[in-house]
Amino acid sequence: MKLKKKILFFRNIGIALSVLQFIISVIFCWQLFELNWLSEISNIGITVILILLCVITLLLQSRYKAGIFGKILSVILIVALVFGSVLIGDVSGTLRSLTQNANVQKENICVYIMADREIPTDAEAAEYNYGILASSHGDSLDNMINILTEKFGTEPMTAEYKTAEDLAEALYNDKVEAIILSDSFIPVITDTEAYANFETDTKVLYSEEFSISIDSGNKELDSDVMMIYLSGIDRYGSVEGVSRSDVNIAAVVNIKTKEILLINTPRDYFVNLKFDNGNYSSTPDKLTHAGLYGINVSMNTLESIYEELDFDYYFRVNFTGFEQIIDALGGIDIYIPKSFVGTVYGTRFTKGEAHLNGQEALDFVRERHAFADGDNQRGRDQMEVIAAIIDKISSPAVVSGYSEILESLQRYFQTDIPTSVISSLVRMQLADGAEWNITMASVEGEGSYRVPYSMSTTQWVMMRNESDEEEVNELIRKVVNGESLKEEENDGE
Repeated sequence: MKLKKKILFFRNIGIALSVLQFIISVIFCWQLFELNWLSEISNIGITVILILLCVITLLLQSRYKAGIFGKILSVILIVALVFGSVLIGDVSGTLRSLTQNANVQKENICVYIMADREIPTDAEAAEYNYGILASSHGDSLDNMINILTEKFGTEPMTAEYKTAEDLAEALYNDKVEAIILSDSFIPVITDTEAYANFETDTKVLYSEEFSISIDSGNKELDSDVMMIYLSGIDRYGSVEGVSRSDVNIAAVVNIKTKEILLINTPRDYFVNLKFDNGNYSSTPDKLTHAGLYGINVSMNTLESIYEELDFDYYFRVNFTGFEQIIDALGGIDIYIPKSFVGTVYGTRFTKGEAHLNGQEALDFVRERHAFADGDNQRGRDQMEVIAAIIDKISSPAVVSGYSEILESLQRYFQTDIPTSVISSLVRMQLADGAEWNITMASVEGEGSYRVPYSMSTTQWVMMRNESDEEEVNELIRKVVNGESLKEEENDGE
């Protein structure tokens, strides 16, 4: 009698495990279909196999000894499916987080006064004369003025200035008591020797963060070609903040022919900025300054340089994200063109093959002073690192460090590539496993000294090179038309 009860108890345990296995299998299959990384046939095949395994483990419970094996098998499958479900959930959550704020940038508008000035009351601040940029962008400045108007009970008096430098000069020389400015312009001010200590010479009286709408592609892929703007911004912390773009790379991707063309345009390239309203800056500016007016202006400006470019999506990363993703990948392997000491972190680089962690890689891609070719070499190095990241992502490092990679993606990357497009690309790559041919191109202009649109003093800039621009346009046309660039790559070697 006791033996029968024992057998019945173990059988019920086995049945319960089989039921739990079935429920988790259903959840796993549902997540797999939702992720949409595998082909429909593969998803159906996995579903059929999991159902058959549920039936097998259930049938094994009819006998005592076989039931023991069935229970062990069921437990193993449950653990594996739970792990798989968690992994799929993490991937899905990351994809959602990458795109949920895709159409928004954050801009912090501050009211600055000199550090030696006493903090005024609102009534006293209402009597101030405030310096503002004449060529303000978006609605952030207007919104800040509205907030001050509500706070003071009257609209503040304002005086317009052409550049952020002019604003700093007006504040330092008491032409105005305060200035209203996005903190993204602070690096532009501190680049000028006279105001290098602006951040310690001044203090923030009021500060508000506003959201700026990004009117980018964010559409489903409707052809074999997609064009992506890769932006590396010069700031740490949140990737959503408005900032200069130190890295401006266009990626032209032909999915059918497995061709990727990376095009680097130097940060100091001297070009007229194209604003959202279709107007151009009255005088040329450094390309990096386009980011100060929003990521749309960066994309618009690049499209004005290369007539064949028409961006579908953007992908944005800051310094923190760049370091984090490389560390999560376990570092990258690249070739160092010459021995030098990095100016950011003081990393000692030796000519030849090297394995770099995140901090070392950032030091490497930001270096230009160590090279006679300056910005041109820096652009080539940035594309080499991107190629190394692409190579590493296709390695087992993704599996071993997936949780760190997902965390870094969630916090420090921003893109408007729809999750459906990402899923279709992954599904295609898993299906054929084909290698991609990556070709790099760059425009290289002559250095000169000019006054950029966003500044008031003479700065080093890189003059436009129309011959290089046309060569890049021709490469874009070839990729779009499905031609291979391997010959051009070999010729370049």
